[in-house]
Amino acid sequence: MPKAPVLTCAVSTWNVGAADMGTTSKAAGVDGWLRVTGNAPADLHIVALQEVVDINSPLSYLSPLSTFLEEQTLDGLGEATSEGAAVWEAPLRTYLPSHVLVARKQLVGIILFVFVGKQHAANCTSARVTQLGTGPLGAGNKGAVAASLGIYGSTACFVCSHL
Repeated sequence: MPKAPVLTCAVSTWNVGAADMGTTSKAAGVDGWLRVTGNAPADLHIVALQEVVDINSPLSYLSPLSTFLEEQTLDGLGEATSEGAAVWEAPLRTYLPSHVLVARKQLVGIILFVFVGKQHAANCTSARVTQLGTGPLGAGNKGAVAASLGIYGSTACFVCSHL
């Protein structure tokens, strides 16, 4: 087995306050995170977002109900994607063209994205995701999402929480 390379990892978190990603200032903020002037993109980019939905909406606190009512699609990751998640995922993919999305998990307004550089994707295995809601009755906009993956024989786990 070849020796594993030293990988760089950029971890970003942002409470977006239910802001619309379509605004220029928000798009500029994402670009600022991921493309720091003078630095090459990291081998792994982990982006953790909170409050991507309107937390003042009564549906935000009923995770199974809001998930059912919000339009969703299934993508190549086998995970249902809400319209809110897609709004944030699209610019991340645009700003990280040399990376592939290997894991994504959403719990109401909490989303975790894990991107791996294309040159490392073949060595990325066993991506798994989970969630835990800590609101009333285990539902709601409070809790955590997690993603773990194997890469070059090592395991990494990333957690995004909003408590």
